[in-house]
Amino acid sequence: MLAATALLVGGLVALTSGAASAKDENVASAPLVEDFSYPDGSADPGITLTRGDGNLVKVECVLGETQIKAVSLDDRGIKNDYCFQLRGDHGFVEMVLVGAFQVWADDTHEVVAHYTVEGESETTTVQPNDLEGIGIGESRDAATLLELRI
Repeated sequence: MLAATALLVGGLVALTSGAASAKDENVASAPLVEDFSYPDGSADPGITLTRGDGNLVKVECVLGETQIKAVSLDDRGIKNDYCFQLRGDHGFVEMVLVGAFQVWADDTHEVVAHYTVEGESETTTVQPNDLEGIGIGESRDAATLLELRI
């Protein structure tokens, strides 16, 4: 079905045309709501990114560069580094990173890490250009890192 609309305003005529359907009307009326879900959050084995505001994003780790980083041991005892970059003044990313034992801050940002050890929720703050041990990094049981926030 082809729809055409003419509008007379102040002596000017505007003409629009295009295909109209019930489907178009449903799409136009659906509200856009941000749910902060992380697109393709399970693409990297070992870590599942669940939510974020888009300002703290996972990036490739660069050898020799000070980056926001979470470090874990997998079930075979292999160390894995997961690096993040802040885009803007603040940001957060929620995740599930089992076996986490260190959180690193970059040169300029303080990083707040939320995690659990033995089912207890804990928080640590990492100063710029520093690291904090969590879980086995504190001589305790393994930690599950749940959130990084700047």
